[in-house]
Amino acid sequence: MKKGDHQRFAGEGDQDPNMKINGDVLIFIASKPHDLFRRVGSHLLVNHNITLQQALCGFELPVEHLDGRVLVIKIPAGQCIDPNFAWTVNREGMPLPGTGGVQRGNLVFHFEVAFPDSLTDAQRTAICSALGGSTSFPTVEGGKKVTLKNYVPPKPKRGGGHRDPRMMHMGGDDDDDDDEGGQPGGGQGVQCQQQ
Repeated sequence: MKKGDHQRFAGEGDQDPNMKINGDVLIFIASKPHDLFRRVGSHLLVNHNITLQQALCGFELPVEHLDGRVLVIKIPAGQCIDPNFAWTVNREGMPLPGTGGVQRGNLVFHFEVAFPDSLTDAQRTAICSALGGSTSFPTVEGGKKVTLKNYVPPKPKRGGGHRDPRMMHMGGDDDDDDDEGGQPGGGQGVQCQQQ
């Protein structure tokens, strides 16, 4: 059962001598947040932080399941973890309704990989050597060299509207597409004629 489901026990409620029928008992299910698992339908989701070394070299992760069993999640050496993908352990989620617990959802993992803030020259050289890369950059003629830095969103203006820091415009308003018919740049829309 999941949050919002209810169970009815017919005739098990209050009894009134003036009534021939007893009331029903309704029990509504509420779910308590868990420190590790998040339920989505019949699946259990786990978000777990790992190091770059673990993502590239493998690891073992013991997980205590809701029923007290300990599952050892093994990522073998040579298996690289891509943080853009989900990883599953089949049939270790919540029981599917109407199956008596025989069928279950999946236990789904998402790994967040923590990258180091910087590397020493020796670490950079070792990584380049291990991955077959070069420690030097190719020479590019005729270009201006610039340095890439972390993006720091601007502070909101006082009394002004809220600007979304994810929207990086080269000047102008945030609502360019709301001008003149809702078309980007203020152009007019085209309508189809019914025949």
